[in-house]
Amino acid sequence: MLIRLALRNLARNRRRTLLTVLAIAVGVGALTGVRGFLNGLQGSLIRGVSEGGTGALQLHRTGFMASRDGLPLSPSAALDEGLLAKIGAVPGVRAVSPRIPFAGLVADPSGDKSALAILQGIDPGREGEVSRQRRELVDVGAWPARPGEAAMGSELAQALGVKPGDKVAVLSNDRDGVLNGVEVTVTATLLAPTMAEKKLLVLPLPQAQEVLRMDGQITEIAVGLHDGVDVDDVAARLRALLGPDWEAHTWKQLMPFADDARRTQDAALSIVTVAFLFIVLMGVANTLLMNVLERTREIGTLLALGMKRAAVLRLFLLEGALTAVAGVVVGSGVGATVVWALARDGVMLRTPGSSRLQLIVPFLTPQFSLALLGIVVVGAVGASFLPSFRASRLDPVAALTDR
Repeated sequence: MLIRLALRNLARNRRRTLLTVLAIAVGVGALTGVRGFLNGLQGSLIRGVSEGGTGALQLHRTGFMASRDGLPLSPSAALDEGLLAKIGAVPGVRAVSPRIPFAGLVADPSGDKSALAILQGIDPGREGEVSRQRRELVDVGAWPARPGEAAMGSELAQALGVKPGDKVAVLSNDRDGVLNGVEVTVTATLLAPTMAEKKLLVLPLPQAQEVLRMDGQITEIAVGLHDGVDVDDVAARLRALLGPDWEAHTWKQLMPFADDARRTQDAALSIVTVAFLFIVLMGVANTLLMNVLERTREIGTLLALGMKRAAVLRLFLLEGALTAVAGVVVGSGVGATVVWALARDGVMLRTPGSSRLQLIVPFLTPQFSLALLGIVVVGAVGASFLPSFRASRLDPVAALTDR
């Protein structure tokens, strides 16, 4: 009965109710659209890191990470196919790829130009399984397929005047500090998802081991995971499997800027949400206060006829809750429609430091929609409490004689 009475009361002043519902709907719709776009942006960022050059997680011998920024060549480990198979058998692991990241010089075919580069020895086949987006970065040419072939960042290639089919010299110091070199053929130029990869050259492991005099050795194992797998859970399993001689680090630890960016975006949206709720809920409180002031005699009649004060309180709280539910439903519907329309073809966006457009596919989660509904309704009920309490405490005689 209270629901029917609350709906009737809201319908009696359609203009005021409609304006309140629309105010809630506009805010909820805007929040829904922004959240959907942020979800797509964050998803693209995470995929770019976990399926790009970093991998979902990396394994190193204990102590390697202490000087990782300097791309050290020790401690290293033997390239053990049995170990790679054991890692690949861990639940959630999709693929593994052995690597040697290092620094050095790359010289053009004539030897007239050279440039500092970030170098990475890889297994081209396995690397494509772990870092699935790397193949998509090929701008011109084809991903390396045979020993002696390499792929070069487009900015590095432009600086050296190198194009696919040209040979370049790779120079670097081995672990003893002795300079060595090897020649590779560039088969592809790569677009760069981050600033660091603009100076990147990837070459097959045998050539990296040759120039570094690290025959049969690697310093890093990149791990790719199946979709939806918890990276922290897999990292814990790998630590238990490999023991204290190995360290496992997730993409969050390896690329903290990506996780920090996600947290900053979420915090900013939370601040906007709080500001929106404050403004909208004050509007709900004002609407109910006006209802109480305009319906003083009606409230007095209800109390005189025997309606409990608690029932009057529940009636006005219910009116606030129903107004909020209507606003959330309308706003969420409009926001979700906009997100769906954007997600059909995606949004192409170039992120700072990147030389390629990234596809952003906005999406929403049921958890967000339910949480937004709960927060707005609870907030509306809270904002409605004072006007509702005032209505329930009216004196019936005074209310009936109010003019």
